[in-house]
Amino acid sequence: MKDKPAMKHSQISGFTLVEIISVLVIVGILSTVALPDFFNIQERIRHKMVDNVISDLNHREQIIWSMHMASDSTHDDTIIFDGVHAENIGAKFTWTSGPGQAGGTIRFGRVLVDVVRTPSDKDAAGIWERVSRDDITTFNETAGSMITRVQQYYDENGYYPRSWGDYAFTDVGLDPDDWNTPVDGVYYATGGNRIKATPAEGFEFHVTGTDGEDRVLKSSYNWSLWYSMEDGKWYYHSINDDNEIDISTLAVVKDVP
Repeated sequence: MKDKPAMKHSQISGFTLVEIISVLVIVGILSTVALPDFFNIQERIRHKMVDNVISDLNHREQIIWSMHMASDSTHDDTIIFDGVHAENIGAKFTWTSGPGQAGGTIRFGRVLVDVVRTPSDKDAAGIWERVSRDDITTFNETAGSMITRVQQYYDENGYYPRSWGDYAFTDVGLDPDDWNTPVDGVYYATGGNRIKATPAEGFEFHVTGTDGEDRVLKSSYNWSLWYSMEDGKWYYHSINDDNEIDISTLAVVKDVP
């Protein structure tokens, strides 16, 4: 009598807890390393696309200048500028100030690029070129200094400085008269456990909220950006979660009527 064939047992393989944890650790490391590079690449691409816009403006400038000078022996930079139609730079791009014969500021996503235009003359077409932005550096240095002073006051006294009148400055060792005038278009002040930044007349703030929404703060609004010493975050208009902003996106630009 033949023996019955032995039954084959199916083997079910799976991941051990150690393997799962190892994978999660690797994914976490990759995310930490790769995500910043990804966003940096996006930023560089946006800057490159704005550079392409500037190149297009120069191309148009050269064509209009050549046509104008070929048909008219006199030179008129206004005619040439109007012919370039500089406001037409594509639906994804906007001018936050300008465009004017002296230039303006182009916005693409969170990228803002100051552009200056050298006027044309009878011998050469005008030239459009980007200029570096340092307003966020000035903002960070000025506001950062105030934040440090307020924190030092709190550490030494156990409570925040006063928020009214000259005390808002003198309590942290500042001369109120030094802060009656704006710094590069911005008024700064302390206010107890807050720091306030307000656009001066003729300026406006462009900044992006943590919700991705672009916000504009004009001097005519009589509003401010607020820094909370309690949580170390910046806010638009008032301190609440819905108004939190990404201060690294701030641009201080001239308000063009």
